[in-house]
Amino acid sequence: MVKSLTGLSEGSRLCLNPTSSFISAFIHWCGTFDYFDQIPSAFWNVLLEFHTSICDQTDQASDIKTRLEKLFEDHVQPLIGMFKEWGHDTSPTFKYWDMFLVAVQIMLSNVRAEREGNWSAHLMSSSKNAALFYITNRTNYSRWMPVYILDMLELPAEIESALN
Repeated sequence: MVKSLTGLSEGSRLCLNPTSSFISAFIHWCGTFDYFDQIPSAFWNVLLEFHTSICDQTDQASDIKTRLEKLFEDHVQPLIGMFKEWGHDTSPTFKYWDMFLVAVQIMLSNVRAEREGNWSAHLMSSSKNAALFYITNRTNYSRWMPVYILDMLELPAEIESALN
């Protein structure tokens, strides 16, 4: 009984917050296979500095964010790629949740582009959504989304400048 309740609790936690579960699994994987050594201490220092600047609401947050993004892309992003590859090979469930997170990220980027009125982000998220329309068998969206994207990429310059 306790074991099934623990399983239910873990399952609901995973369903409610798959991103935090992914991050937790990534950190555990880094510790298990000694990959933390590949992340330089500068990354952790800038991460702490970024957190402090956001908490203190300083003007330096965007500058620190740029440095953090660079360190993340150089040192952490390759490890995440290795982790995903390992997870896909190890577990079909991992592969499912990774695909789920990618789909949710695409949908969230679409919502963000619409809310911010960011035209280029709208076109990018719409083109990524096209694949999801095919997967989910949305025939009309699948048929007309590529046409819409191509039409929007060919807008006259004066109209496109009004949208940006």
